[in-house]
Amino acid sequence: MPVPSVPTGIPCPLCQEPLAMYVTTSRRGRHAIGLVCRRDGRHLRGFINDQEFVAATIAKIAEAAGLRVEQLAPPPAPEAVQKAPERPERARVGRKSRP
Repeated sequence: MPVPSVPTGIPCPLCQEPLAMYVTTSRRGRHAIGLVCRRDGRHLRGFINDQEFVAATIAKIAEAAGLRVEQLAPPPAPEAVQKAPERPERARVGRKSRP
């Protein structure tokens, strides 16, 4: 199923096609705004993760479309939220420990 997107007035730096904006969910379960070239997604693909900006933008889009925020960006399912893998402790080699 294609992701619903909204054209923006921001041109792609390569082909000048207006970028598409869509709401997505990050690996950690937070909402993000994605920007992608509508002609070829390899030209530009970027994400905005600032939660205050994302929430305000989602609210503005939902209000303009006459939707509730939950209809536009539902919270992710708990099983979809992935935690970052734990990093093993690394031994420090070549450094003397300070007393």
